[in-house]
Amino acid sequence: GSCMMACPFHAIKLGADDLPIIDEDKCTACGNCVLACPKQLIELIDKSKHVHVKCHSTDKGASTVKVCEVGCIACKKCEKVCAYEAITVENNLARVNYEKCVECGACVGVCPRKSIHFEGKPDFKPVKAVIDESSCIGCTLCSKVCKFSAVQGGVPNEKHKILSEKCVGCGLCAAKCPKKCITLHTV
Repeated sequence: GSCMMACPFHAIKLGADDLPIIDEDKCTACGNCVLACPKQLIELIDKSKHVHVKCHSTDKGASTVKVCEVGCIACKKCEKVCAYEAITVENNLARVNYEKCVECGACVGVCPRKSIHFEGKPDFKPVKAVIDESSCIGCTLCSKVCKFSAVQGGVPNEKHKILSEKCVGCGLCAAKCPKKCITLHTV
C-alpha cells in the first residue's frame, strides 16, 4: 500500500490480490507511486502506448514458473522476433523501448507465457499480410518497408507475394501500398 499512500490524487487502490490498480482518469503521472513502491512494480508509461510487459519479476525462469502462470521466463523469443530492436531481455525480464516500438504485436504473438499484452486488445490474435496479386502493380514500396524480409518480389513491375512464415503482421506494407491491395488477416 506504499504507492496508494504516496498518491496525493487518490488514483491508486489495492485489488483483492493486494496489487495496485491505477485509475487512469485520476492519475497525473506525478511519479510519487513509482518512488514509493518498494518492489519497483510501477513505471510511468505514455497512455498512448499499448504493448506492455505485465511482469516485473527478475527471478530466473524456473523460479518464476513455480509461482506465476504468466511470469516472464526470459526466453528471448520476443527479442528475436522484434525487427525494430524495441524489446530486450535484461536481468531475466523483457522490457519495451517505447521510442522504437511500432506496436506490431509480434512480441505479443510469440510470448509463450502471455507476459506481454496488447492493452485494449485482450483477445489479440496475430495477423499476417496478404497481397491481392491481381491488383499489385509491383511498385516495391511494400518490400522496401518490410523489416522482416517477408515480401517476395522486390523488382519493379513484378507482382509481389507475402512469405507467410516471415510475416509478423506489423502492417507497414499495407499502410504504404498505394493500391491498397495488401490486407491483414487473422492467422
